[in-house]
This record gives sequence, structure tokens and C-alpha cells, in this order.
Amino acid sequence: MRRPRWSLRRARVLVGTKFVLIAGLVGFVLIAWLIELVAGVDRAIHLGPLIAGLVAGIPALFWLGFFYLMDRHEPEPKQLVVGVCVLGALIAAPFADFLQFQAVPPVSLQMHSIEPLAIDRILYAVLIAGLAQEMCKYAVVRYTIYQSREFDEPMDGIVYM
Repeated sequence: MRRPRWSLRRARVLVGTKFVLIAGLVGFVLIAWLIELVAGVDRAIHLGPLIAGLVAGIPALFWLGFFYLMDRHEPEPKQLVVGVCVLGALIAAPFADFLQFQAVPPVSLQMHSIEPLAIDRILYAVLIAGLAQEMCKYAVVRYTIYQSREFDEPMDGIVYM
């Protein structure tokens, strides 16, 4: 039995889109690594809030595009996705920072080990920062869009988060 031609075309488009988006993420990381290598950056640098926001937003846009295109049965309205994203930036991010500060007040860098894979840094990244950020994002999605009729399949949670 022969499959309809439109499904093969759709599959090719999806595979091509996934490839382009993942290649974009890998390319972004490689470019950042090369800039760090060429410039000889071995410590944190201050970019300013605008440039830091733009640089941090590039991978987020790639992932948003990737998951938005994966939601092929019934794509979410763009205005709702943007609205939840803005709410996350205005509510979840500052609240997560507050929770992280309450859990582990900042100390000088001399108090922490300098090794990149130090156990205290790994535990902080996973248990404190990761948990606080993901729970705050969950709260924004849960109390804004979750009850909407647009939130109707499992992939929607990934798109909105």
C-alpha cells in the first residue's frame, strides 16, 4: 500500500526543520566557544543587560522554534506563547532568583572551589537553581494557560515552558 504523498512531504519538512534547528544550536555553541578561545576569556565578563539578554535569548528562540514545530497537530497561538514567555520573564525569573538567594546566600568566589566540575557547584545547579527555576516556570504555566482550551495535548506544556 502506498502512503499519501503529502505525509512524505510533511515528514521531510519536519526532519529538515529539526536538522536546521539543532544545527543552529550547535553552531551557536561553537561560535561562542571559538570567541572564548580566540579572545582568551578565562573568567566571567560583564556584557550589560541588553547584550546578555540577547545572547541568552538566542538558544531559547531555537528551542522554542524546535518545540513549536514539533507541535504539529494543533500549533499554539503565537500571542499566547509570547504572553506566557513574557510572564515567565517578568514573574518566574525574578522569583526564582529570590528563592535561590534565600536558599543559598551569595558568598565570595574564594569560598567555592574553582574547578568547573566541583560537587558543590553541581549540587547548586541541579538542586537549587534548577529546581527553583523550573518550579517558577511551572507555576506561571499552571496558573495562566493550563486551564485554557488551547492547552490540549502533552506537547503544549513543553511549548509553553
